[in-house]
Amino acid sequence: MRRQGSIDWKRNIYAIFTAEVIAIAGFSVSMPLIPFYVQELGVTDPMRLKFWVGAANAAGSITLAVFASLWGKIADAYGRRPMLLRAMFGGATVIGLMGLVARPWQLVLLRALQGTVTGTVTAANTLVASVTPEEKTGYGLGLVQTAVFVGSTGGPMLGGIIADVAGPRAAFFVTSLLLFAGGLVIMRFVHEDFVRQPGARSFWRQIVPDFRLVTASPGLLVLFLIIFTVYTARNGIMSILPLYVQSLARPGAPVGLITGLNFGLAALAAAGSAALVGRYSLRLGYRRALLCCVVGAMLLFVPQALVSGPWQLLGLRIAGGIFLGGTMPAANSLIVSLARRENQGEVFGLSFTVGAFGMFLGPVLTSTVSAVWSYRAAFLASSAVLLVPAAVLLARPGVRRQGSRPGSAR
Repeated sequence: MRRQGSIDWKRNIYAIFTAEVIAIAGFSVSMPLIPFYVQELGVTDPMRLKFWVGAANAAGSITLAVFASLWGKIADAYGRRPMLLRAMFGGATVIGLMGLVARPWQLVLLRALQGTVTGTVTAANTLVASVTPEEKTGYGLGLVQTAVFVGSTGGPMLGGIIADVAGPRAAFFVTSLLLFAGGLVIMRFVHEDFVRQPGARSFWRQIVPDFRLVTASPGLLVLFLIIFTVYTARNGIMSILPLYVQSLARPGAPVGLITGLNFGLAALAAAGSAALVGRYSLRLGYRRALLCCVVGAMLLFVPQALVSGPWQLLGLRIAGGIFLGGTMPAANSLIVSLARRENQGEVFGLSFTVGAFGMFLGPVLTSTVSAVWSYRAAFLASSAVLLVPAAVLLARPGVRRQGSRPGSAR
């Protein structure tokens, strides 16, 4: 289905790394500012604000969940590089339009459209897994996750400065430009020797996901449950973090900058963790690394609910980022070990579909909890959610890399 020998895998993964850093920095410029943008659109009532912020975050997640597995299946049938280009340029177009909206419902509609065309991380993971030598898969996937967190480091701080100086609307135009730049990097420097698999399958069988790939593998089912809960806890907190920082900050404080630091420095810590886990988790054991990261993140959500100021929160966010950063490289490496190479795009797509449902549920959960009780209670709820993967990993010691090469375990 593809030929590895004719491509320079190092050049490919470093170009993908660069493009993902740019793209994720772009997303991180504007996405954390959605609560402030909704306020600028005229929503000032606290209950209505929470509703529209939750709706905007959930809309993108649920459509991403629906379309991620479809794009993954198409990647296996028609090539992985075109899917990454689609995510980059499609995202640039839709997010640029977000800077032009005048009503909250228009923002929610475009967020839903964004979910149908984006998904750069899934596309990048699939492309890296398909062009990287088998013994370097963990390194390549770890590098992609590092790119996610590196991009998330500078993006929120830049977005905070833009919001304080020019307002949150301007941040969406900056995001559009950065995604377009990431797409140009892929066009110029990434090459894929893709050969379509011969066969007489119909068009619909080539693009409709086959869920039996997951249901037939107990190991993949367990991993998908873990991915769902991790995304639920992580993205739920991200959706309310700007408003939590605002509630902790003193009057007149630069809330946009402080919010950017809470996102950015936590992402920097996660980037370092992702790089280390990607490089050394094979030696340590993927399951052991995943368990350590999940338990650490679970425990560190609790004191974040008890802080009295944004700077205390910042320190705990950095510590929590170290553990959250290692979860996805370990989980993705385990997925590669359990999926056939010719189906990796589909399996990664399905895994991101599961994760996207977690992205959808997380903001709904934390918005509901914070509306009924408080923002602090939302952190405790996220910690409770992570009890599930911690318990599963302790109860299922067989969830580990199997075989000497990806695809050897069925």
